[in-house]
Amino acid sequence: MDTTTLATSHGDHQPFYGFTREEDRWAALRARDQAADGAFFYAVRTTSVYCYPSCAARPALRENVAFFAIRDEAERAGFRPCNDAGQTFHPEHSGKRPWWPEPAS
Repeated sequence: MDTTTLATSHGDHQPFYGFTREEDRWAALRARDQAADGAFFYAVRTTSVYCYPSCAARPALRENVAFFAIRDEAERAGFRPCNDAGQTFHPEHSGKRPWWPEPAS
């Protein structure tokens, strides 16, 4: 699904919040950039798992990665939450900013 389709399907939600180019999303993922958390989710086709860009999981090969503007979209595509972060997804967080993970206590 391209960014134009996402913008239409999500109404006022601006997909990817500053990470509109796939290269930018990939760079944020490789850097485990916490600033990208909530802007998009990524999923790994070989494991059927999705997570935040800052996830500490082993890096996936680029050809196995898909990006989603909201987590519901990843779930509809058949992906499940990452075991490491599955418990930390805010219950009302759909990927629509503003939202940030709670600081670790």
